[in-house]
Amino acid sequence: MKFLRDYKKDKCCAHCGWNEHPEILNFHHLDPSKKEFGFAGSAIGNLSLKRIMDEIDKCILLCPNCHQWLHYQETAI
Repeated sequence: MKFLRDYKKDKCCAHCGWNEHPEILNFHHLDPSKKEFGFAGSAIGNLSLKRIMDEIDKCILLCPNCHQWLHYQETAI
C-alpha cells in the first residue's frame, strides 16, 4: 500500500538504526495482545486511514533482521 511506503520514508529501525531501504521496515506490535490486524496488503485494503494509524501507534518499525531476531528470542526460551 502506497500510504505505508510513504509513511516509512525517512524512518529507521528502532533497534539498530538501519535506514538503507526504509520501505522494507516491518511494523512490530509492542503488545501482541492489543494487535487487531497485521499490515499485509490484503489485511488493510478496506480499512480507514484512522484505523490504520491507530494500529501503527501500537508498533515500532524494525528492519527485517531485528524483527526476525526479536521473534526468535521470544520463542527460543
